[in-house]
Amino acid sequence: MVTNLIAAFIGLVVGLIAGWTLTWVFTDWFYKRTPQIIGGTIVGLVFGGLIGSITADANKTSGSTNHALVIAGFFGIIGGICGATKMDVIRELLTKMNFQPPF
Repeated sequence: MVTNLIAAFIGLVVGLIAGWTLTWVFTDWFYKRTPQIIGGTIVGLVFGGLIGSITADANKTSGSTNHALVIAGFFGIIGGICGATKMDVIRELLTKMNFQPPF
């Protein structure tokens, strides 16, 4: 359980950083929302999944599951999309649900 939480947290954080860095470095390529989401998905999955699963496997106990790559990759995708769009996806989701976004 703790291994999966570590994989999810590390995958999300690395996905956020990788997605934001991708759109910051290649500003001319990712100025529209669709390329940002696609690019954030790819780099979040790759970097968040790999780094999150490696970190989770380093902290693995003998009774833990082997789903760390899938969990880290999934949360890496979420982090990559949020980082690449600079949290605009979350803001739009909250406004469509009639919540006032805090940012």
